Amino acid sequence: MPASYNLQSTFSSYGFYDPQVSPWIIGLILAVIVGYCLLGGGKRVVKVTSFLVPFMGTAYIIVALIIVVLNIKGLPGIFARIFSEAFNFEAVFGGFSGSCVMFGIKLGLFSNEVGVGSAPNASASAEVTHPAKQGLVQVLSVFIDTILVCSATAFMCMSSGVEPAKELSGAPYVQAALSSTLGAFGPIFITVAMILFAFTTLLGNLYYVDK
Repeated sequence: MPASYNLQSTFSSYGFYDPQVSPWIIGLILAVIVGYCLLGGGKRVVKVTSFLVPFMGTAYIIVALIIVVLNIKGLPGIFARIFSEAFNFEAVFGGFSGSCVMFGIKLGLFSNEVGVGSAPNASASAEVTHPAKQGLVQVLSVFIDTILVCSATAFMCMSSGVEPAKELSGAPYVQAALSSTLGAFGPIFITVAMILFAFTTLLGNLYYVDK
């Protein structure tokens, strides 16, 4: 559900998007394509997306670095804001009320599935000479996902100068951040990236079910 929701939310920045109709249409198209692949007819689609995703992940980090470099003068302020907001009293006492636990759960679910229990299914199906090798792969995947990709997103959004707002949450906020620096290319790039990431996430979860 998060993968499908995030995929359709990237289209909300375009003029043709209708909140009442578009999510249903996008969801239907996604369901048909995933069903086609699941039933064995879309092996070529699976191969193409699986081939493209690593390149898209690398391209995403490179684009984030480009935006940070273009706005490098604001980097000291970004670090200052990160540390000041991470250690201020409001954040500390807000954590006592349980909000930090909820945010922690959300971040874990969205970035690396910590505590969900689905990622170990991929490890269990891997063929390796020793379990520790696959354990190291899993540790590396969490590092890449959380430290590299999430940090790249944070720095990219903060350096763009676009402030988060209620109407700009999730993928639309990232699109707005890219648009402020890269123009029309930014939202399109995020849309393509999200389609590939979300589609392969759905296929991956169906693979877990099959195993």
